[in-house]
Order: sequence, then C-alpha cells, then structure tokens
Amino acid sequence: MTPPLLTVIVPTRDRPEMLGRALVSLQQQTWHPLEAVIVDDASTGSITEAIATNLTHRGLRVRFHRRDAQGGPAAARNDGLMRAEGDYISFLDDDDTLAPNAIEVAMTWLDQHPRAVACSSWHQVIHPTSRVEDFKSVSG
Repeated sequence: MTPPLLTVIVPTRDRPEMLGRALVSLQQQTWHPLEAVIVDDASTGSITEAIATNLTHRGLRVRFHRRDAQGGPAAARNDGLMRAEGDYISFLDDDDTLAPNAIEVAMTWLDQHPRAVACSSWHQVIHPTSRVEDFKSVSG
C-alpha cells in the first residue's frame, strides 16, 4: 500500500534566507511522499534563488506560486490549499523548521487514530537571546 501524500504549504514574503532553512528541513524529512507548495506573497525581491539553492530532489516535490498582490499569511495559506494535491495538509511558516522525523511521527499517529481529524506537535520557540521555550502537543 502506498503511503498517503502530505502537502506542506509554506507561505513566504521577502525572507529568502529563512525560507531556505525551512525548505532544507522539509528536504530532510523521513516521510515520503511529500509535496511542498511554496506561496510567495508578492515579495519585493526574488525568492527563487532560495528555492533553487536549497533544494534537491530527495523525494520532495516542490511547486511554487507567486501572488501578484500582498494578502498576508492567511491569504497565502489559502492559495496553497487551493493548489495542494495531498491526502493530508500541513503548514510550515518560512521562519520555522521541522525535526527530521516530525512528519513521520504525525502521520504515524494519524494512522493509529483513524477517527482523528487533526494533530499538532510539540514545539520549541528559540528566541534571539537563545532562550528556549517548550510547548506540549495537542492532538485529536
């Protein structure tokens, strides 16, 4: 049986360095198949270099959409939803990264809980001062 495709929607605007780190963390995922839908919310500069520089194939299908007018992160996420082809949807902001097994853990949990409609995970916020805050998961 083929595992379900997960689409990760990545909204971005004018932060190619951060986008590059987020994409590398997607590239390193242990879960496949995986699709990234990158939605550029009308950046004033080019982010295509961040995409080209930070991606190789490694099982990650990447699609790119550029919005003509800035609509904010919610509008970019909604545009990504309209373009997603996955059986499941996840969101990753351009300033976030994932642990290499994050998607595999979530997808395994969803497989083990077929009545669940969503899951979220534990995460850390690392502040510019290097202070780390941990947050626990909520699934269901």
